[in-house]
Amino acid sequence: MATNVDGGDPFSGERQGPGRQWTMTPGPHDPVICVMLAASDASEAARLYATAIGATELWNLGGVVPMRVVGAPLFLGEPESNG
Repeated sequence: MATNVDGGDPFSGERQGPGRQWTMTPGPHDPVICVMLAASDASEAARLYATAIGATELWNLGGVVPMRVVGAPLFLGEPESNG
């Protein structure tokens, strides 16, 4: 179930004021997906996702940057660096 910290609906498109955050509390049987996105510059894409959606960088290997977004895994990868 997703809610923002003040109890509003994060999917309504209403995000007002600085510092407003969303959180997700998975239920016992909620699915978890892991996404890997291709980017020409994974480090730059990581900075963008950190700023835009609050993603947290776990580590940075240059061509691959794993992140967390509201507890869900997200991987950014440079296809040309990954064979």
